[in-house]
Amino acid sequence: MSQDGETTVLTEQLILHKAARKHVDCVKSLNLEGEKLITIDAKIMATMPKLTRLDLSHNKLTELDFKAENLTYLDVSNNIIPSLEALHLENFPALTTLIILGNPKLASVIKKDAKKYNPTIENFNGYEQRTDNGSCVVCGLDSPDDKILMCDGCDDFYHIWCGDVVLDAIPEADWLCPYCVFVSNDEKRRLAEVKSRAASATPLAIDSFKHGLKMEALLRIHSDPKGKNKERDDGTEVWACAFHPHVEDQRIADNVVASCGGHTLCVTNIATISVLFKLSDVGDQLTALTWLQDGRSANLGYKSSAGLHVLAVAGKSGNVRLVDPWTRKAFDLLTGNGEKVVCLEAHPDKKNWLIVGGENQIDLWQIGAPAIPGESEAMESVRLCRIMLPQKVYTVCMPPFERMSQTSTFIIVGGDEGYLAKWRIDDNDQGGRPAKRSKLSPSDSDDRFSSSEVYLYAEDSVHRACPIDQILYVKNNHVASKSAHDGRIVLWDHVVATDARAVKKRDHIHGILNHSLSHKFFYKAAVTDDGSTLISGDMDGKLKIYDMASKLRPYLAIPPCQVLQYDNPGLRMPLRCIAISPSEKYVCGVTGSNMLAVWVRNVDLE
Repeated sequence: MSQDGETTVLTEQLILHKAARKHVDCVKSLNLEGEKLITIDAKIMATMPKLTRLDLSHNKLTELDFKAENLTYLDVSNNIIPSLEALHLENFPALTTLIILGNPKLASVIKKDAKKYNPTIENFNGYEQRTDNGSCVVCGLDSPDDKILMCDGCDDFYHIWCGDVVLDAIPEADWLCPYCVFVSNDEKRRLAEVKSRAASATPLAIDSFKHGLKMEALLRIHSDPKGKNKERDDGTEVWACAFHPHVEDQRIADNVVASCGGHTLCVTNIATISVLFKLSDVGDQLTALTWLQDGRSANLGYKSSAGLHVLAVAGKSGNVRLVDPWTRKAFDLLTGNGEKVVCLEAHPDKKNWLIVGGENQIDLWQIGAPAIPGESEAMESVRLCRIMLPQKVYTVCMPPFERMSQTSTFIIVGGDEGYLAKWRIDDNDQGGRPAKRSKLSPSDSDDRFSSSEVYLYAEDSVHRACPIDQILYVKNNHVASKSAHDGRIVLWDHVVATDARAVKKRDHIHGILNHSLSHKFFYKAAVTDDGSTLISGDMDGKLKIYDMASKLRPYLAIPPCQVLQYDNPGLRMPLRCIAISPSEKYVCGVTGSNMLAVWVRNVDLE
């Protein structure tokens, strides 16, 4: 990665490093996101004849002048491409997916325009047309002509009840699908609206009381610590938030929420609308966090006790900082987790186990504990094992133990190109038996542990090879998975999904939730402890609530039972990550514009 203000030259060494391959002619997928490239050398590209997937987003490119005969996926979002002609789409005869969002001069381009230069394009800006026979692109089902309509921008079909806005009938005027509406707007103007109206935003008064939720506050908490750079404050992207886990004093868990973004970790008391403490200038761009018990309290068998939880926070450096919220200091640094950390997950049963998801690897850590002055020394954190993966990692999920005697830990991994797998980690000292297809024998791991891959057949019928950016455990072996490019949240049984025959009959799929399409990843949903309610945000700032206790069907996508939004329809402040407090009194969401949104449940209004 280049330093700030510098540019990078595409070389064979850079390609081998990013693709994790020994020879360039073996590279099939290449991620050059954020490398600050200004040109692409055609001679270098010609050395990769097998290349099918190329991510060039967040660079400084003005033109693509090279050929790639087998390229099917191309992402050039957030560059400075002046026109479609500058992409030379005719040089990619196999191209089916093109993403161009974030290029100011291409803001009004729609799918029809791109197909004039390359008719093979079907997935435009992350939006895929799955059928050619008039079937709905959300649920995939046919319907009578009076119940389905065609987008006038991209010619894709929608049921009148499957879009972001449910319609009573087919509109007589031109109608654009959510994605065509998005790409036709000027993104700079939209960002200006967010900045100017965020302070006065209020929730929609009509719907916000059906479930007893009302907006409590919009907090700007990840500000420049010196208060000198308001422009940078407005652009700070806050990525993650999490409530303090269950504790004996329920007020602590319900009131205390941690969030991270930019160079700052914040811990906030949302009951008093005050920042408890802020850890700034950590030397990292923070993108992920989680709460978990420290090693000392976990070894003593404490299940829930105030003051024994610590924060793990990480980002683009690949290092994980363990922070003691009571001393407000980092007490340990976990290194060697890959180029950057994209997700952190605490084990639901082994309270001081931490899963760290890196670019192409997963590390399992047993965390230590801070020193207690005059009582005990600090406990060292230990890496238990490492799993190297064939695809880029976006999300991990650890289902809880099914029985008290269980010693095997299962990790469900989602990643690029629809990669979906379940890994089993066994503690051999406790009688666990590794599966036959062993994948791991790292020299720096605790030799008590081994891991093996349990193949999941779900990717062919869950998200159709779209990148999977969240997997969330619900209950009773059911997980919810989401792909930004798919527009749905799919509920499926991770145990049944290991049976190819059951998957062929879709026996593993429990239900489908109609969410929203997005070209951006990491819009994280949350689920209540009993699995009855799932809440998710989207790129337009809508808070979508799904009734998981309702009758779900594996073939029909159901809409949310409630959608909360701001009273100003022009305000679009993306809700990146949702968190629900242990008692379900509070719901929090973080935004891409340096805001923490807080909703409170008023029981009297339910």
